[in-house]
Order: sequence, then C-alpha cells, then structure tokens
Amino acid sequence: MRKEYRELLGLPIDNPIDYWIKYWEYYIERLNDEKEKDVELTGPRLILEALRGEVQFHNSTNYNRELFKDQMNYWKKTDAAFSKLFSKEWNSLIQNHFNDEVKIQDCCSAIISKMNEGTYFDNLIECLNDTIRNTDELSFDRKQEINRYTELLVSEFVANNFSLEIVRSLPKFLPPIICNEEGMILVAPKEYMGLKRESFDTEKDYYSAIEKSLKNRTLMERISGMKEFFHNERDNYTIIIEVKGIKGIIDYTFDNINFYSPLVKQYIKDDNNWIETDADANKRILAAIPVENCVPASAITIACDKLQKLLELLTTYFNPTIDLSYNEEYILVLKDGNSVMSKSFPSENIFHDEESKKTRDYLLSIEPSEIISKSETINKMFSSNTNCDETFNALSSARYWYAKERKPTNSEDKLLFSWIAIEGICSIDDDAKEKIVITTDSNKIVSANESNKIDLISKIAKAIIMTSLFYYDWLDYYHIFHTSLVNDNFYDIPQNIIPLVGLDVKEGETIPRAAFINGLTRLEKSLNDEIKKNEIHDLCSFYKSRKGFNEREQQLEKDIRMLYFLRNMIVHNATYPKATIDIYARKALYIAGAIIKKLQIGYAETSMSLDDLLVDISNNYDMFLQNFESELQKIKSS
Repeated sequence: MRKEYRELLGLPIDNPIDYWIKYWEYYIERLNDEKEKDVELTGPRLILEALRGEVQFHNSTNYNRELFKDQMNYWKKTDAAFSKLFSKEWNSLIQNHFNDEVKIQDCCSAIISKMNEGTYFDNLIECLNDTIRNTDELSFDRKQEINRYTELLVSEFVANNFSLEIVRSLPKFLPPIICNEEGMILVAPKEYMGLKRESFDTEKDYYSAIEKSLKNRTLMERISGMKEFFHNERDNYTIIIEVKGIKGIIDYTFDNINFYSPLVKQYIKDDNNWIETDADANKRILAAIPVENCVPASAITIACDKLQKLLELLTTYFNPTIDLSYNEEYILVLKDGNSVMSKSFPSENIFHDEESKKTRDYLLSIEPSEIISKSETINKMFSSNTNCDETFNALSSARYWYAKERKPTNSEDKLLFSWIAIEGICSIDDDAKEKIVITTDSNKIVSANESNKIDLISKIAKAIIMTSLFYYDWLDYYHIFHTSLVNDNFYDIPQNIIPLVGLDVKEGETIPRAAFINGLTRLEKSLNDEIKKNEIHDLCSFYKSRKGFNEREQQLEKDIRMLYFLRNMIVHNATYPKATIDIYARKALYIAGAIIKKLQIGYAETSMSLDDLLVDISNNYDMFLQNFESELQKIKSS
C-alpha cells in the first residue's frame, strides 16, 4: 500500500486506542449503510424492551420468552456493566416470576428506567476504558471485547435520541466542531478545548491548534469528553418546519404541534428571520414543534417523525387534493427563539417553485377552518396522553395504516410490507405444512402444523439464505482481495501468501474455491487491516465446522423473531429509535427478497405450486443438514 494511503487510513493499527477509534467509525458506517444487512444495534436494553413488548402487546409464546431470556443471560455474562448494576433484579425475575406477565413488565420497565438515568452508560464507559488500558496486546479476543463495548455505547447513544451522524465523530472530536474526512476543521466556535480564537493571528492558525490538541488527546480525555457530552449536551428546542397543503390564517395546536401563520405569530428572534418575514411569508404555514432533552440534529429527526404522523392522520380525515407534507429542504432549530442549527440552507429554488404549480397548489390547499372544525376528534386521535377504549384504538390503528398505504417510503413501511410479503408467501395449506419438519426449542421434531407461523417462516428463510451463504459467502471476500491486488496491494498481502490462497488467478481462469477457504487463517494473519482481520476470522469460523454454521443460523433466526416483534410494535404505534427500525427494515427487505427470488426461479424452472416449492425447499435443507460434513469437505477439496 502506498505511504499516503497508510497515513490517511492511520495504518498500521498496533494498539487498542487506535483500534477503538477505527472500529467506532467503522461500526457506525455499517449502521448507516443501506446495503449492510448483517449489522445490528445490540445490547440488553433492546432485549428488555422486546421482552416487555412481547408480553404487553400480544400473546407471548414460551419459545419467545425463552429466546429473550437466553439473550439476556448472554449479556449478563458478557456485559460487565449490566451484570454489576442489574444482575440481582434479573436473577430474581427468571428464578421466581418468569411466568407472571405483570412481573416481567415491571422488572423490564424498572431496569430500563434506571438505564435512562445514565449510570449504565457511565459503567459501560468504565468497561471500555479498562478493556483498552488493560494491555497493549491487540489479540482477536481483545478486539472483540472492544467491539462489544463500542456497540453497547453506540446503542445507548441511539436510545437517548442522539443521531448516528453526531455519534460517529465522538472519539475524534465533539460538536460543535465540524471536520472533513481528513480531519481538517471546517467550522469551530470562538472557544474550544481551552483555546480562544482571539489568541491567534488567523483562523487557520486557530484551527491548526485545535487539530493538534484533538490529535494528542489521551484515552482518558477522549472518554471523559464522550461522557460529558452524553450527560450535558441535551436541551429543549423548538423546530420550525414549513407545512405544505394548508393555506390561509391559522394558529392552532394539535397536542403540542403548533400550526401557525407568520402573519399572526412569530417564534424566531434572530434578525435574519426570512422564513417568517420574507415576501412569501403571508402564504406560508409553519409548524413549531417542541422537542425536549435532545441534541439539535436529533431533535430534527424526532420533530419530523411526529409531524409526519399528524399529517398522515389529517390526510385520512380530509382526503386532500394535494398531499399534506412538509418541506425537507430547510428546517430550523431554535433555542429560546434563537437559531442554533438548520438543515440545509435556503436557496433561490427551495421556496420558489414554478409559478403556475405554486399558484395551483395554493388554490387546492385545505382551509384552516376545515381542520379546526374537526380539531377535537383529531386531537383525541393524535394525543399520546389520551386513554382510549379498545374500539377507538382499533380505529386509530386502521386509519394509521390506511395513511401509510398511500406512501410506503419510510423504514416502518418497508419493514411492515416486507413482513407482509414474507407472511403471505408462507401462508400454505395444512397438507403442505404436514410435510415440512420443524425442530422446536426443546429439539423435538414436529410438522409445521404443530408449530407456529414464525417457526415456519424461520425454517424457509434459513433453508434459502443459509444454503446460499454456505456455497457463496466466501466469493465476495475473494473478489475484494483479488481486486485489492490490482489497487497497489491495498491490504499488503505478502507475495508468498497470494498463490497459497488462490489470489493469483488470471482473467478467465477458474476461481480456486478450496485454496481460498483453506487459506483463510493464513490470509487473516497477513492483512494490514485489523477490522478486516475480524471479518476473515468470522468467515474462517463459518467454514471451519458445523458450530460456526449453526451460530450464523441462530443469528438469522433471532433477526426474524426481532422483525416479528418490531412488526407488532409498529402495528400498535409503539415508539422505537429510528436507527433500529432502519436497520431491521434492511434485514426485512433482504430476507423477503431472498425468499421471493428463490421461489421465482423455482417456479420458472419447474412450474411447481407455491406449496410444493416450499415443501421441496424445506426437504432439501433437511437433506443438506444431514450431509453437512460431506458438503463441507466438498467445498474444501474441489
């Protein structure tokens, strides 16, 4: 690899601090990557919320409870922070009250409430600090421990309404600093880290001094900064957003969202108050949405989600000629009436559409009087504080999904509609179910008729996805490393290793599958990238024995059960962090896509019925598992 590449990427990584900084950024990049299907927000909080929702919103199965119990016991063993703070409560629940749904909800709620106080986060910080400082050795086990506490801390940030974009930078620098990818400062306040702009001749000198201070921070300084940021940076804000599809004069509040005309009210105290005072302000309807205990960037996400739900609800009542929506191009964050942040910047075209369209949309917009006439009912529907009877809740849910059906564009919709597709495909008749074998949690063999729909979906998904992974998962990595050799040997693979793992093939030659799989351990040791080493270590485990395969299979089943849980939470309008929904929406799309693609190909090749195709897929997987060892030997020897 070229010297400039090494410097840019911070290679080689040879100590736990540099590895942690690199992994933190890498993990959040994966969370944000829409193509990434194997990443997750993790930790005991998510499992506790899932267990609480499992018994609260639908009939809990013993299998699901045991699944969540096993996952919590895993975290009790591997998460020293959770074990230190909550072992007593958790042990009491599973030993004495695990059949009592009220006790389960109470225990989960109590632990989550204590987590929200921040003590759990502080203990995670201590665990990460101890893990990094404990030794200079960068073994695989040490890296896994750093990974675990990194992922738990990121999950806690997300659970406390911090956006991933903000969290990504924390080991390197804290807001309100803004840097580019190379770490050069683009924006900084007049005072930062004890340095003052007035003490320097130029802004460039000031920025250079900050960059030097940031680079030279100790582990304790980085950790302390993150801890202080978590506890002190949240505040109360008002988000100003332009609403489309409503015209006229209005000043009305739904729950706590205030629709207002700038002609009758203004929130912004800044001199540059163009959104409330420019020439078009008399035709503009704005929404002012208070968001408490948050950071500005995250406040925008929370406000937009809440406004979108209200606009969808209004849509079901009025069936407007043009869409009720909001302007995503420019959103303003206020604190005590003064601007602290904006999303995007106003430009000539943002609020000045083509004149004919602008006039038409304005004429077709809803009059405020129409909305206000139904305000009592709308407020009752929208308020999160209203105690509604069962019929009202059912109507609320029905209206919610009626509105969702019009525009399936967000992650909730993607997750739900992907699940509907999966469930519809697996709705087969009893004769077909009788031919599909399911292994229960107690290792009992039963037909799909004697099990539940989640077991059937899991069986079909595993049969399709795990078989494909077994035969082809290695191939993506082969292409990554083969291509890297062309790009100046990016991973610094030694010349004597290249032929041993089959990376020396020329265009048109057969890819040596066996050589690559058998050489994974050697390849792992030779790489210059500590994070890529982790991936190859996991790939090697996957092809080493049945145990590695089973671990991936179990993770897929956990994903499916979590998808079903989140599906139930969405249907009941329960609130979940957007990042969690985004990640599992990707998983749902991937699983649904894999099943549909396999069935489409099977139908095109055989013209078999859906029921027969699913039976055939299930039976072939059973046969594959029975012959697993011989299949493993085949791909390692051919």
